Amino acid sequence: MLWVGKGRAMKDFEKFFEDVPSDSLSVVITVAMDMNASYNKLVTKHLPKAQIVYDRFHMQSQFDRDVLGAVRLDEARRLHQQDQGC
Repeated sequence: MLWVGKGRAMKDFEKFFEDVPSDSLSVVITVAMDMNASYNKLVTKHLPKAQIVYDRFHMQSQFDRDVLGAVRLDEARRLHQQDQGC
């Protein structure tokens, strides 16, 4: 682990690029993070060659919200319509 900061705002994460020496940043090849759009934007800006890896917890959580949530809503609507038709 290279750095840990407090806060989730873009300005909080920008501190990483101020605190870590540029010679250390130049050798970073992979960055693991959650799916915060601000983090992605800053890493892409400051470490354009680094590969971004999203953690499994946040990817599963996003999948649950997007995909499974939509399936649940569709199924609830279908069942409701089925009940209304009977």
